[in-house]
Amino acid sequence: MRSKISVCTSLIVAALATVAQAGSMTTILTPVTRYSDATFSTTLPIVMVGGAVAPAQPGVYQLDITFTAAADAGEKGWANTLFDAGVTNAGGSNLALDTATGYSPNAGTLDINGASPGGVTPIYGTNTDAGTPNDLKGILASIASATIVGNANDTRNNLGTAGAPTNAGFPSLIGSIFVSWNGLGQGSVVLNNQQYSFTTTGGTFAATQQGAGATALFGGVPEPATCSMLGLALLGFVGAIRRRG
Repeated sequence: MRSKISVCTSLIVAALATVAQAGSMTTILTPVTRYSDATFSTTLPIVMVGGAVAPAQPGVYQLDITFTAAADAGEKGWANTLFDAGVTNAGGSNLALDTATGYSPNAGTLDINGASPGGVTPIYGTNTDAGTPNDLKGILASIASATIVGNANDTRNNLGTAGAPTNAGFPSLIGSIFVSWNGLGQGSVVLNNQQYSFTTTGGTFAATQQGAGATALFGGVPEPATCSMLGLALLGFVGAIRRRG
């Protein structure tokens, strides 16, 4: 029995070590522009409270999807990501994905030849809603190849870092989605089912990892009094458990 436990422990430790050595990607979803309606003709200010869009601000919102990345030993840099967009609603919120507009990818380019001609190249080799058109499911962004060597002009391997191409920036812009909201209740836009990978120094794609996605909140956050009540309830629950023990 001890030998079986020892083997299981070794496998678990090895698995944890593998995860610890993998590169990491942090995705960010940010409301950047508010329009009065779906014609996108008039912009309105966005008021934030506690990291969320404040209540009573109806309109159509542009949300930018950006990310930071950190490669680990044996990795060159970020390679690709795949994710879905979705929404949740409560308290009268009608937050909805704008599937009529669909996904707006970052179509920025860089000149990988510097002063030599003919080097203008897309930053992302693939950047599209790869599932059903405009359903905002299966959004895929990827560099063109795992064999990109990179140099002072070709900085595609630096996506997600301070050395990323200028037209991507840092955090690096992947693309944008749009949502409509009535300004009521509480809603959230979520990027879920995320996967991502890095390239290796050997010119291959590393193993795919599960990502944490990202969330943008609409309608504020719970009032301090509500948070206090929740905290007291949890303390009471813990106390009851201790008394029963």
